[in-house]
Amino acid sequence: MNSLRCIIIEDELNSQKLLKKIIEDYCLDIEINGIADSIDQGLQIINSLHPDIVFADIEVKDGNIFELFDRLERKDFHLIITTAYKDYAFEAFKREAVDYIMKPYNPIDIVNAVNRIKKVKRNRFISENEAGFDHTSNEKVSLSTQDAVYFLKPSDIIYIMADGAYCNVYLNDNSKIMISKSIGDFEKQLNSLCFSRIHNSYIVNTNHIKQIMKLDGGCICLTNGTQLPISRRRRNEIMQSLLNAS
Repeated sequence: MNSLRCIIIEDELNSQKLLKKIIEDYCLDIEINGIADSIDQGLQIINSLHPDIVFADIEVKDGNIFELFDRLERKDFHLIITTAYKDYAFEAFKREAVDYIMKPYNPIDIVNAVNRIKKVKRNRFISENEAGFDHTSNEKVSLSTQDAVYFLKPSDIIYIMADGAYCNVYLNDNSKIMISKSIGDFEKQLNSLCFSRIHNSYIVNTNHIKQIMKLDGGCICLTNGTQLPISRRRRNEIMQSLLNAS
């Protein structure tokens, strides 16, 4: 597995330097690709550098870091919160943070958080290379878990929901399968089929879209009765695509 790319979002110079030194000294297979000190700058380097890991302080000079994540169209990285504030842990883990590390930084905490991410990526790499997720000639896909390999037609899958470092795949028989893959991995693997990313946390089978609601920010109604949020940009694109196909 190649080195992992990370960025740091931190507006305190001493904290920047300390975290950078800990990563360089103790996490030898982590590359620091950028450092930002604000929401705007952090958003810019995330979108341009596509890091594997983001170390982020809660309070930076132009606001709360969660404002940055609200502005991201998609989140394809692992988040580690590094902060002096105890009060945001619940919100951080709602945003799928791998760890919540309190200042002053302890090298052991940083290393343990990074090792958790490496373990997830290593397991995912093994899964993908053994049987993970494959398109076959009849367009079936295979989903590999620790216990079994499922062979499914695309029409069997209604939608996929991110759940931390995992994803839940919801099927048309009302069952679900938990897979050790990120939502970004699913998006890449399914991009040649009838699936669309509608939100940070959701991919849907467009053949299962029954209705697109325009009110209250917009949502999608699926054939199994599920309603899912959809970003405004994606709503317009998907609606136009469905209209062109009809």
